[in-house]
Amino acid sequence: MKNIIKRIVKLFQDPRRLIKKVVNNISDSKIKRLVLRFPSEDDIKKTIEACLGRYINKPAFIFPAPSCPWGYLFQRPQQIASTLARCGFPVIYCVDVQSYCEPDWSVRGLKQLHPNMFLFNDGNYGNLLSKLNVPSVIWQYWPLQNKSIRNLVSNCVYVYDCIDDLSTFQQYDDLLIDHEESLHRANVVLATSDLIFKKIYDSRPDVILVPNGVCYEDFGRPERVFWPKLERLRNKSKVLVGYYGAIAEWMDFDLIYYCAKQFPEWNFLLVGQVYPNVTIEQKELFNTNNIEIWPRQDYDRLPYLLSKFDITIVPFKINQITMCTSPVKIFEYMAGGKPVVSTDLPECRKYTSVLIAKSKEEFAQRLEDSLKLKNDESFINELFKEARNNTWEARVSTVLCALKSKGLI
Repeated sequence: MKNIIKRIVKLFQDPRRLIKKVVNNISDSKIKRLVLRFPSEDDIKKTIEACLGRYINKPAFIFPAPSCPWGYLFQRPQQIASTLARCGFPVIYCVDVQSYCEPDWSVRGLKQLHPNMFLFNDGNYGNLLSKLNVPSVIWQYWPLQNKSIRNLVSNCVYVYDCIDDLSTFQQYDDLLIDHEESLHRANVVLATSDLIFKKIYDSRPDVILVPNGVCYEDFGRPERVFWPKLERLRNKSKVLVGYYGAIAEWMDFDLIYYCAKQFPEWNFLLVGQVYPNVTIEQKELFNTNNIEIWPRQDYDRLPYLLSKFDITIVPFKINQITMCTSPVKIFEYMAGGKPVVSTDLPECRKYTSVLIAKSKEEFAQRLEDSLKLKNDESFINELFKEARNNTWEARVSTVLCALKSKGLI
């Protein structure tokens, strides 16, 4: 009962969120489109055709619904879409009003974000795109996108980007059916980690390993952000150890607690969304004077946040989820010139600049080692070098080369 009351209070504290929730509960799609004031389908279609008509011999890359909300966690799908746009390709990234964040909620039809990059919502999971007569590449990154993909542009090229180990999901059986259909249909199949690559290889020997990456320019020279709370923490911290990302069940909270106790004069800052099933561990961390947990921050604030860290950490448990994970954050940490200490994750072991620890005692020792390295010019240059070798541009180039070699674009 307490949880229900809390949720009701939270909704009324943010009237806009309440209105959005009410609208999303309208089951009739026509009424919903009317309430949300979508343009007519003909108007949306004309807008798209006029827009895409400017591109000669350039296929449109379409990121289907349901999607990772553009304005929420800015991760692999959004980064790849943005990079393709910077390469000169028109990119249509489908969003919907199920996401309360901006700019997703406000998109009605086609909305240009920056050159070549468009958000799209037709109020019908992108089905209007099926009426387009333009060369298209569908970039699928989730098996459950199959439903909308079946209704999209016919005779198009398919890229299937396998970003998760599906066996770790509760709805595995349902996902597996869609996953196998996607593997069979795709012209090009990608895997984000070695373990995912090995799982796919038997079905698709032509699978390509494409780990996560970084937009190096975003983190090399961060823009200053007005952030008094961060400045106060930085000023009072002898050493600031930082992490940003999901605060989820795969984090090793015992490890963080141990390190905080080992270095009582240091401060540990964890920034990110706390998953509901880790609230008990979170409360225990709050009882430690030198650990702070802050809410999730927008992507454009992360470079400045990172600039204030002395040392960065990837304090993950070793399990089936994390062993298949290519952490985006390690490349961003590198680009920011910050030493990285990680538990013994397969995808982190690949990089010589990442300090790997196999026990909590070794992790604490690696933190001390990092403090000595944070001003070491040759070590920092190695961080920058590895970041530049792992950009999103390099990742996208790999995929474009594969598409071109098959005569698909």
